[in-house]
Amino acid sequence: LVNGKNLYDISPYQPNSYQNNGMLVYKDAASVKSLCSNGKVVYLEACTDSLAINYVSAATTDDGSCIYEGCTYDVFYEYTEEVTVDNGACENLIVYGCTDSLYVEFNNLATEDNGSCIYRKGRIDTLEATEIAYENLIEQNLEMSSRLEPIPVNLYKGWNIIGYNLNFPQNSAACFDHISERIILAKNNNGMLYWPEYGWNGIGDLEPGQGYQIFMTGEVDDFSFVDLGGMRIEMQPQAPQWAKDMAPIHPNDVRALVRVVNLLGQEVSVDTQEKDTPLLYLYNDGLVEKMLKK
Repeated sequence: LVNGKNLYDISPYQPNSYQNNGMLVYKDAASVKSLCSNGKVVYLEACTDSLAINYVSAATTDDGSCIYEGCTYDVFYEYTEEVTVDNGACENLIVYGCTDSLYVEFNNLATEDNGSCIYRKGRIDTLEATEIAYENLIEQNLEMSSRLEPIPVNLYKGWNIIGYNLNFPQNSAACFDHISERIILAKNNNGMLYWPEYGWNGIGDLEPGQGYQIFMTGEVDDFSFVDLGGMRIEMQPQAPQWAKDMAPIHPNDVRALVRVVNLLGQEVSVDTQEKDTPLLYLYNDGLVEKMLKK
């Protein structure tokens, strides 16, 4: 309703329709609100925030229609929930991480601490030193293990010299058992023998650092001394087959000179007697021969 310089907003409580040169009579009173009085706005619903891009300076009542521009991305510090129009104001990115330089996880680009600081540098230094010491122990252990590993050697037909390289003694018969068929004999520095054909082990145990001579009937490749876990092989001496095959001979069956005496029965040496001296030769089978010294 316009009345001179005054403007009113009339809100009836019943529908109305325009009719040219017509008249509508309201049964109920209508709501009348003064908008402009004598050319001055007295009521206007619009955005009353001057920071909004749709700010209306003449507005008297805010209607919640304010529109703001700014940063619309929540990963920037410039972001606010009220902004609906992006104007390129996003500049400072939010970076989460460890912001304490005393920790290994420190990130010099981080702007917000997210609780990821766990290991202090001093603690890491200790752990690294422990790890280095552990790695050194592993290397030393590997080196020692490699030194204790069997050293393979090739044994050839005939005489061979081999060193016993383990650091603990072991039964020689057990050490040589798997190649005993090709061993004639083995002996140590004292001349004691290991003679498998006759079941003889005069060496006993092989001693660390000692050398041994082995006479072989054939070649053996990659022979080495290994830990047998205390295994021993007891050998029983036995006579060789050629000795068993010999015919038995009684000592009396072999004629032997017992002594030489003169005619007076005195034992003499043949070399000291004069030529043509008669001598009696007594044998173990009871035979006596009388001969002249030649």
